[in-house]
Amino acid sequence: MITTKGIEFSSRTMKIFETRQVSKEDQDTFAAILEKRMASKQNDAAFLSTLNEEEIDSLIAVHKFVELNIYGLSEEGMRNLLTPPGYEVDINKDGLYDIGKAKVFAFPGNDAPQEVLDAYENMSMKERITLFAGYLIQEIKANAYQDAQGHWRVRRHGEPGYVSILNQPNFSYAKLADLMLEELEFQKKFMSQQEYWDALAVFEKFKLASQRT
Repeated sequence: MITTKGIEFSSRTMKIFETRQVSKEDQDTFAAILEKRMASKQNDAAFLSTLNEEEIDSLIAVHKFVELNIYGLSEEGMRNLLTPPGYEVDINKDGLYDIGKAKVFAFPGNDAPQEVLDAYENMSMKERITLFAGYLIQEIKANAYQDAQGHWRVRRHGEPGYVSILNQPNFSYAKLADLMLEELEFQKKFMSQQEYWDALAVFEKFKLASQRT
């Protein structure tokens, strides 16, 4: 934990600050905003309306926005403006994080066990792409359906009936890893031997991490 103005930012948040090149001044101002929020009895909308220009500029820097309109936001969008990066919450369980008016996807989700997050952090970009592709196949399968004409369709984010597999009641990353491995065995005949072994190594590493939770 890194202490700034009485607020402790985790190493996860500090890494995001570093990636986004958030200045120490903006970090301090953001920490002061969070302290004020914790002491305030106002709701998020009312609290956001009290912020001055300097504080709004710090929120822009922290969340890497070009501009920020604090009015007309969803409950989730307001909550996540006042949440340290890396800990945003998906209140409506749609698989996206509303941050202000932005909608952001994260895999693994911010609420994933630390062992899963650490394993992902230590993967190469190639391994992350392989893992994400494995997840995406399962998300597509969960949202595939036949329309009235018998044509196969896939529901998209925001469409009625859309399923976010990460937010299902019985979801676990260990179960997801098993589904990825099962799908890999089905796809094996369409892959080169090297592609298969590379993907197998990624999914097994991911499964091992998920079983440590």
